[in-house]
Amino acid sequence: MRIAVVKAARDADAGVWYVEHSDVGGLHVEGETFEDFCRNVSNAVSDLLEGDSEVGDIPIEIIARAFCAPASPFGMPRKVPRCMEN
Repeated sequence: MRIAVVKAARDADAGVWYVEHSDVGGLHVEGETFEDFCRNVSNAVSDLLEGDSEVGDIPIEIIARAFCAPASPFGMPRKVPRCMEN
């Protein structure tokens, strides 16, 4: 069974998630939130692979990164946000 693999990245300056790499040709989508991005990927993959009789309902694996700092001990203020999206 084939799985569509999508590597997601976050453009902090633009405030969007986007397709950094995919094995689905022509997949170029973005979303303001990760949930929006996932929905846009799902819709676009369906459209791009429509009519491909060998594909059918293909599962999509989305790989994303997030950078996190450890929690501050004793409730002290943090200099770095707890989770920073790449």
